[in-house]
Amino acid sequence: MLSYFLSSGQELEIGKPRLFLLEKSGESHVALLSGGDVLAILLFSAIGRFSHGFSVFDAETLRTADPFIAGWFLSAYFLGAYGDDGRGVSGKTNAVTAAVKSWAVGVPLGIFIRVASMSHIPPTRFIAVTMGSTALLLIGWRALISNILADDKSKKNDVYKRGSPFELFELLTSLVRRW
Repeated sequence: MLSYFLSSGQELEIGKPRLFLLEKSGESHVALLSGGDVLAILLFSAIGRFSHGFSVFDAETLRTADPFIAGWFLSAYFLGAYGDDGRGVSGKTNAVTAAVKSWAVGVPLGIFIRVASMSHIPPTRFIAVTMGSTALLLIGWRALISNILADDKSKKNDVYKRGSPFELFELLTSLVRRW
């Protein structure tokens, strides 16, 4: 926050602009995180179906992803991936740790749900590829977004902080709206 004193003695404060999704609203963070989680699992499903020569743009892609989405959301809810740690309130490291815990329980749970619904045990290669690719997609997504959402408490004075492209875009659109 910058403060300027006008010649009349009044104080003018200028804060840094923020995007709506990046505000301190827990609900918007949870919506953003859960939407990204679903997209990561759908991407995993689409890549898997494509690599086996199946159609990607049909309902079967959703059916393939269903058990993994269910396993992820069950584990994420109970292990705190949408709580303060998962949202990055207590730092980036805790956000990634919450994602790793949820992944370590949620993806095997998704495999178990898939086995129960299909009534056959998948080969070990499928389990290994599933664990590796979902780790890359889910934990990678969470690490990326935690850098955007998490507070950096070590920076007490952010007067000279460089703005992000989103902040520049918001500044330009606010100037255009004023005309």
